[in-house]
Amino acid sequence: MPLLVVLLTLLTASGIGGMPESPRRQLRLRSQTRSPLLFCGGVAHCQKPRQQLTAAATPSPVSVPTARLLLVVAAAIYGTYSVLLRGLTVVGGEPLPSVFVAFVRYQFLTCFAAMLRGYRTLQTRRKLPVNASSKSTGANTAATADDRRLWLAATELAAYTVATSLLSIFGLARVPAFTSEILSSTLHLFVPLLTLLLVGRADFGARTWAGCALAFAAALLTTLYEGGGGGGGGGSLIGQASLIASAFFFGIFKVRTQVHLRTHSPERLNTARMVAMGALSFVPLLVDLGLGGDSRRTLTRLHKVLPAQWCLMALSVFLSAFVASSLQFAACEVIPAANAQPFSALQPPFAALWSLLLLAEPISMGSIFGGALMLIATVLACTDTAVGAKQGNK
Repeated sequence: MPLLVVLLTLLTASGIGGMPESPRRQLRLRSQTRSPLLFCGGVAHCQKPRQQLTAAATPSPVSVPTARLLLVVAAAIYGTYSVLLRGLTVVGGEPLPSVFVAFVRYQFLTCFAAMLRGYRTLQTRRKLPVNASSKSTGANTAATADDRRLWLAATELAAYTVATSLLSIFGLARVPAFTSEILSSTLHLFVPLLTLLLVGRADFGARTWAGCALAFAAALLTTLYEGGGGGGGGGSLIGQASLIASAFFFGIFKVRTQVHLRTHSPERLNTARMVAMGALSFVPLLVDLGLGGDSRRTLTRLHKVLPAQWCLMALSVFLSAFVASSLQFAACEVIPAANAQPFSALQPPFAALWSLLLLAEPISMGSIFGGALMLIATVLACTDTAVGAKQGNK
């Protein structure tokens, strides 16, 4: 656990003197006096503060140090994703195609999101006064318009997620593993560049840029070390383009998430995104069935799928797509996407640790070397005081 000890120390130290005592409280008070067009996409009736619409179910924003801690925990949980999916082949049973696995995982995710949404709705109703049913028509109209914008934003983010998944599956089938890791690591460079392009300002400093660049270099060097520069070539050109496009769309997802979190609470936005992902996942499954893919055979042999396989798919999506993404959304409400990106570089080291603990797979020297570089990249992001200063001055 030395990794967590070092990070916890840095996270605590980086919050001293860099931020006011309640930075997001200050931000919310200031946002009420600014033009609603900046935060509500130009809709005139959004002049009421957002918390009036969702005050009963919206938790208070976290501080910057706490948000960084959430990102570290999220990276540790995300590290279980590949390990649990590899467990599908370890337990035996019916071979499961990638499209089918993605569909099942997203349906489980929809169930988890529906349960959370139902629980929050019940909480809200219990807190409402007895005469709450007599609220004005204007308030109802504002809430309906807010819900409509919420689902549009959630569907947009879900579309980016599904597109990322499909492009990644297509590319991984045509490109060697070491090449795919190099191409996928371009995400560390896409996120800060897309932030400047889509957001129009950099809510981070030079240390975040250095952290993103170092995270990319760490992934590149580690992959070359593990693959030895071989692997039979770089694969097909279309496969390489698919992996770069996958990283690009995932970068757009992260930056657009930062934008949408200005007008929607993290939990409501993420929950709606999960439900939208479950609906959109029908598209690739139906396409695979129509083309006579492997999913058709799997659907005729569902009785061959072992209970352990169903449990692994449910557990993998619960940990990585439900718990970890919830932590990440809460953190990204106060931390820019670019500054949060170096924390994602901790996922491979954590994945190596989970592989050792759960699958008894040894940790290679390349993983240790890359993990050290990724830790330095995260430290650089943790010590970027420009993030706290610019968040407090908005």
